[in-house]
Amino acid sequence: MSSNLTRPTMILFLGDTHAQLMDINRCIDKVQERGFEKPYAVVVVGDFGVFSDVLRPYMMGDKKFNTKVFFIDGNHEDHSLLKKGHMFHEYLTSYTSNPQYIDRAQQIAIGSTTILGLGGAKSVDGSHYKDIDDKDIGKALATNRKFTFIISHECPAGLGVEGSWAFRHARIPGDQRLKYVLDELSPKFWLFGHYHKWFRKQYKDTLVIGLPEAINGGVLYDPKLKEVCELGWDICP
Repeated sequence: MSSNLTRPTMILFLGDTHAQLMDINRCIDKVQERGFEKPYAVVVVGDFGVFSDVLRPYMMGDKKFNTKVFFIDGNHEDHSLLKKGHMFHEYLTSYTSNPQYIDRAQQIAIGSTTILGLGGAKSVDGSHYKDIDDKDIGKALATNRKFTFIISHECPAGLGVEGSWAFRHARIPGDQRLKYVLDELSPKFWLFGHYHKWFRKQYKDTLVIGLPEAINGGVLYDPKLKEVCELGWDICP
């Protein structure tokens, strides 16, 4: 699947937004305050805010983003809205929707930048829970191509990501299946959220970056230079 964004442009990747979707526009402002051009697209790596009362104003046109927004799902979403056939799924996966959902193991292209989405994560805190499925992993591996980015909510296992008691990540972070995808597909970049803090590690040919919550920073990608820039900021509620 390709988006309707056909020319190489700056892309801003953000961590968890937790349904505070208007913070996305504030993040765009932060990027421009640093002297960069306005991102042509924003990609959120899970815990976006898939709840009917959050999304309905965007469906109705009462609220708008300042640029095109894509997202994968995290563990804190109402996953029933993302089931095929549901009206929210139909809206969120259409080319004209903003925001636009990147489904599990779905490929998109923003200009020359190729992205594979692998949403979902283990959760310990309630009913809005959907872990990564083995079928999603199989579909990802079947692509058998080198992506510019693979984005996930959970991180690949074994990279040294530390959990946090404050966010109840007492278990060892990471999913071994994602690590297998990392080894097999070896993207240029792998970005994840979920742990609300920065992480950076070069793993073989892949630069792996963990993102903080969106209110604390993001990663800007320049497709012309094929480089990323990690930007920190603080957005007060």
